[in-house]
Amino acid sequence: MTPAWSPSALISQAQRNDPVRLQRVIDSIRLGLAIELGQNPLQVLAALTRDRHEPRPLAAVGLAN
Repeated sequence: MTPAWSPSALISQAQRNDPVRLQRVIDSIRLGLAIELGQNPLQVLAALTRDRHEPRPLAAVGLAN
């Protein structure tokens, strides 16, 4: 029996195999969740676009890593 939901249905193999593309997918999902939860999208975008070498303070905008 196949599961009703599969992560491979949302993320292509090319996205899973490319760290940059995978991070973009993750960031997009985080932004969408933040908007759904009523967070300020500009704060979320600012947190997501900080230098990749700095830890991202997503907890400050209501999301956990």
